[in-house]
Amino acid sequence: MSQHLSNVLQSLENNELSVAGLVQQILKSDESCHRAARESLTRNAPGICSALYTHRDSKISVLNWTMNTMKRTLCREVEELTRDHHGLHFKATSATAEQQEGSMMQNIASKMKRLAPHLWETVHALLDSVPGRR
Repeated sequence: MSQHLSNVLQSLENNELSVAGLVQQILKSDESCHRAARESLTRNAPGICSALYTHRDSKISVLNWTMNTMKRTLCREVEELTRDHHGLHFKATSATAEQQEGSMMQNIASKMKRLAPHLWETVHALLDSVPGRR
């Protein structure tokens, strides 16, 4: 296997292409002859990301990329939730107990789950981080 890997890496070098460049070109390609490679990369993305995350030389950059990506995603979801047409605006100072405890909270939870699934999952993960605290 080591020789096969060396041969592939040598071929990449001979074609002035890096491993990262190869991956990027495969993902950008719409050519049918590249479909199997593209599907392999996308199907194995979690394992590839996990391998990069656990490798000491790439752990910090993968973690930083992940955090920045999630922050952007969560901010977009919060922005979507705050749009007037979703009807989630109310003044806490004038909200009735029924609004705060009753169907309004269920409505908010339902909309949040549907419109901001990553935010919903993150809030639940944080609340569940200490057993018995929710």
